Amino acid sequence: MLPSVSFRTKLFLIYSFIVLILILSTFGAFYWRDKQIASEALLGSLQQDAERAVGQIDAMLQAADLLASQIKANTDVASTFYLLSFAERPEAYFRQNPAAAGRLQGTISAIVGVDVLSFYRISVISGKGAIISIGAYADSVKVQEGIKDKPWFQDKPPGSFEPPRNQWILPPHADPWGEAGQQVISVIRRIETNGNYHSIVEIQVPYDRLALLGTMQHDAAIRDGVKQVMVFGQNDGLVVPPAEQATDGERALAEALYPAVREQAGTAFTMQLRAPGNYVLAATRSRNSEWIVVVSERWSELAAPIRRTGYWFAATGLALLAVSLLTVYVSSRMAVKPLTRLTRIMGEVPFRRDHAVRLFEKVDINATHNEVVHLYHSFRKMLDRLEESKEQAVQSYARELKARYIALQAQINPHFLYNTLSLIGMMGRDTGNPDILRVCSMLVDMLRYVTYASDSTVRVRDEVEHTLNYLHIMKTRYEDHLTFEIDIPEAVMEEKVPKLTLQPFVENAIKHAFARKRYPWHIQIRGHVREDGWSIRIRDDGSGFPAPVLRQWSGDDPLPETGSGANEPERADGSGIKNTYERLKIEFGSRLLFRLANRPDGGAEVELGACGTPESERERSEADVPRAGRR
Repeated sequence: MLPSVSFRTKLFLIYSFIVLILILSTFGAFYWRDKQIASEALLGSLQQDAERAVGQIDAMLQAADLLASQIKANTDVASTFYLLSFAERPEAYFRQNPAAAGRLQGTISAIVGVDVLSFYRISVISGKGAIISIGAYADSVKVQEGIKDKPWFQDKPPGSFEPPRNQWILPPHADPWGEAGQQVISVIRRIETNGNYHSIVEIQVPYDRLALLGTMQHDAAIRDGVKQVMVFGQNDGLVVPPAEQATDGERALAEALYPAVREQAGTAFTMQLRAPGNYVLAATRSRNSEWIVVVSERWSELAAPIRRTGYWFAATGLALLAVSLLTVYVSSRMAVKPLTRLTRIMGEVPFRRDHAVRLFEKVDINATHNEVVHLYHSFRKMLDRLEESKEQAVQSYARELKARYIALQAQINPHFLYNTLSLIGMMGRDTGNPDILRVCSMLVDMLRYVTYASDSTVRVRDEVEHTLNYLHIMKTRYEDHLTFEIDIPEAVMEEKVPKLTLQPFVENAIKHAFARKRYPWHIQIRGHVREDGWSIRIRDDGSGFPAPVLRQWSGDDPLPETGSGANEPERADGSGIKNTYERLKIEFGSRLLFRLANRPDGGAEVELGACGTPESERERSEADVPRAGRR
C-alpha cells in the first residue's frame, strides 16, 4: 500500500483514518439520537398544543350544553312553552304578556348567572315562532319567519350533529335572529313535555371567543404565524377560520390536511405533508362536537433547534478531529524519530558505530520490548558477521593466491617441466624401468591439479585421485614399508570440498608422524555417510599429535597460531592444517565437522565433513539475530 510514501506518513494516514471513523461514527450516533429525542419532544409539544386547544373548545361547548340542559329542565320554562304549543298565536304571546316574558327572562338569567357575559344570546324558541331570550336583541318577526325554514324540528335535521340526548352543535354561522349578522356557534337542546317535542334552547357562543381559546390565544408562535391552527367541522367544512374568511393559502392547506385527518376518529397523530409545503401536524378530535382541531407547523421551523444542535455537533467534531489529527501527527513523528535517526546512522559510510552506541547507550536490550533497539542490535550483529565473513574470505583468498604463487614459482616453465618429466618417463621405459614412467606421469597429474584447475571447490573424487597420485609416488619410494587403504562410498565421492583438503593431512603423516616410528607405516582413509551429513577420517599409526596441539584444537571454533609441532608442518604443498581448516570453515560454516585426536592403539586421526544442509545453516544464522520483543 502506497509504496512511494514514507513509513511515518503511512502511520499518520492509518491512525488519521481510524480517528476519523471513530469521531464520525460517535458524533453521528449521538446526533442521530439527539435528533430523535428532540423530534419526539417537539412533536410532543405540538400534540400538547392540539390537546390544549381541544380541551378549551370542549370546555366552552360543555358549559354551553350544561346551561342549555339546565334551562330545558326548568319547569316554568318547559310548562310555559308547552302551553304555547296549543295557543292560537304563540308568536305574539310575550308581546301581549310582558309580565310573563319578564318572569321567564329572570328565570333564565338566574340560571345563567354571570356566564351571560360569555355568550352572545340565550334563547328558548317554540316550533311556532314564540321566543324568549337574553343577551343580544332578537327580532321576533325574523324568528317567526325563519323558524319555519330550520330543520331543527324534524326527526333528524340534515347537516347537523346529533349525538344522544337530542343535542346539536352548529358550526360558525351568521346569527339568523339579529340585525348585525354576528358569527356565532349554536349549541341546541330540544324541550319535550309528555313526549311532545315543542321547543328548543339555543345557546349562541360568539365565534371570536372560539378563535381566541386555549393555545390560539396564549401561544406567541401562533399569533406570529409560525404555527397554524385549524378546526374542521362535519363534511370538511372549516370552523376556524371560517371558510368564507379563509385566505387562499389557508384553504389550500386545509384541502391538503383534511383527507389525512378525517379518518383518525377519536385519536391523536402526527404526520408530514409535502404539499403545499412540508408540514408536521398534530390533530385531535373534540369529544363534544366531533370537530377536529389541527395544529400544524412547517418542518423547517420545527427542525430549527435540531439544525442548531447539528451545527454544534459538527463544530465540536471538527475541533476534536483537528486536535486528534495534530496529536496523531506529533505521536507518529515521535514514534518514528528513533527509527529515522537509526536509518541515518546505518546509511553512513563507513558505519559510525559510536553514534549508534550513543543512541541506545541507556537502553538494556534484555529489559525492553522496543523494536527499534532490537533492530539496531540485529543490524549490528549482522554487520559483525559480514565483517568477519569478509575478513575470512580475504584471508582465504590471500592464502590461495600465495599458494598458487609458490607453486608457480617452483615451475619456472610449466610446459617445459611437464615435457621434461614426460621425456624422463619415456627414457625410463626405453631402458626397461617402467616405474620411472609411472612416477613421472603421476607427478605431472599432481602438478596440473595444483596449478591449472581454477575452481575453488572440487569433488571428493578429484581429491582422492590427487591423494592417490601422492601415495603411489611415496609407495615407489618406500616400497613395502608404506601401505595405505582408501574406502569412500560413492555418495561421499560426489560431495564438494575446497581443493587440497585430503593430501596435506596425508603428507603430514608421512613427513612428521612417521619420522620417529619404525617401519611399517599404514595410512587409512575412510568415508562415512551420517544421518545428518557425511565425514572422512584420515588415520595413521605414527607418533600421534602432541598434547599442546590437541589442546589448541579442542575448542568450538579453533584457530590456533601456527607453531612448530610434530604434526604441524609449516607448509605442505602450499597449505597447512590451519589453512585447510579456514577454507573448510568458509565453505561449510557452522555445518563443519573438524576434529583432531590420537587413537587409543597409537597414531593420529583427523575427521572432517559436514552436518546438516545449507538451509539449516541459514536457519541457524537467522536464529542468531535477536528478534524484537525477545528477552
